[in-house]
Amino acid sequence: MTTLTVQAADTATAMDQIVEKLGADAMILSTTKRNGKVIMQATNDSPEGFEVPMSSQLSAEGNNVHPDRSRSPNSFGEMFSQGMHPSRGPDGLPAENIHFSSQAKASVKARTPLPDGQSGGHSGASASTFPPMTAQSNDGAHSVVSALQSVTKRIANLEDTLSGMMITEPDGLNPELQASTAVQLKRAGYDSATISRLRPAYAGLPYEAGITAFLDMLGGELSALDSESIMKKRILYVVGATGSGRTTLAAKLAAALKGMHPGKEIALASLNNAQTELDSKLKNFARILNLPTTILRPDIPIQNFDKMTDFDMLVIDVCLPAEEAVEHIAKSAAHLGECQMGCLLSIPGGTSSKMIELTLQRFTSLQPTIALTKLDECETGAAEFSMLANYQARIGVLSGTRAVIDALAFATDTILGQYLKENFHADGHQDKISF
Repeated sequence: MTTLTVQAADTATAMDQIVEKLGADAMILSTTKRNGKVIMQATNDSPEGFEVPMSSQLSAEGNNVHPDRSRSPNSFGEMFSQGMHPSRGPDGLPAENIHFSSQAKASVKARTPLPDGQSGGHSGASASTFPPMTAQSNDGAHSVVSALQSVTKRIANLEDTLSGMMITEPDGLNPELQASTAVQLKRAGYDSATISRLRPAYAGLPYEAGITAFLDMLGGELSALDSESIMKKRILYVVGATGSGRTTLAAKLAAALKGMHPGKEIALASLNNAQTELDSKLKNFARILNLPTTILRPDIPIQNFDKMTDFDMLVIDVCLPAEEAVEHIAKSAAHLGECQMGCLLSIPGGTSSKMIELTLQRFTSLQPTIALTKLDECETGAAEFSMLANYQARIGVLSGTRAVIDALAFATDTILGQYLKENFHADGHQDKISF
């Protein structure tokens, strides 16, 4: 077998040299790029297999993705300031805003089918599965170039896969992989499961457009399908750890209900084991809002519950250990019916992902709507949103002001996506990118 190694400024020149010296039936063994030069090895014989190095890269030239395609006209702060009725954006990512490069379109058309029995996916792909790249037509140079383009596309697909597989050690990657969307999402704090699951959103897009697409999809995944529907429930239970902003959230919900349902009797209640009188904080809120109050105990017979909650709508601040709270709310749901009651779980900004996980584990059986509180004091980060997404939690309410009246916003996909973008830190939480 005769082998030939050539070095040229570009692939086309290297191919010309191979065809000139070995003929049109030459077969490419390997292609590498070193110091700006293309190094290509070929043979005029038919080896059993060949190796395609992973260092070959698709050029990013000709990409016409609009980097600012998903930029919202409003900031998160502007959206939040709209209070209980933020403007809704489109669901998901508009297909008309995605523009694939001409190169990508061409490579899809030129896709070479795999042999029978082989999967077209990335998993388990190796160089040995690639079809031989022989030039069998009269215009041999053209055939070899076409075969090389097919292999180059396969290399690009493999690189996309590798960028997701190797994100645990980004510093060991070459510069092009380090700049990939998956690696930068990992550095920002998103976990591998979330990055992998949402890969269809950013696959094939350049860095900033890929980040934007990922965050838009994550915002849609996390937002409650109809966040405002919980405000139609007759009884709202508010659960959460001490210090999570639970009591303040209960007061804000009661104030919102009063504004949304004029003429109905709205009340605030405390569910606890020990107190014989209302918590002073909740009492002050009730006085400011001019709302009636009541105290509930978990040991009351469930058949007497209706008498003790004889209001049009009731917001209950649950001051019980998690197990007792879950047990009581489950009994209440069985008695009243889920259509009459809802449950909100208060999670404050700055809560660690581990604490969020423990909290979700305690209350997951209730399938609560998540209320992110204290967003004016501390942001909720990438790791925390990853944890919420992994538990399929739905965020319905956002709270980030010390005011009680007009102090909530519904968490639509638009407002959540904007919050994620404004709080995205690239490259190890150091700098923010522009959207």
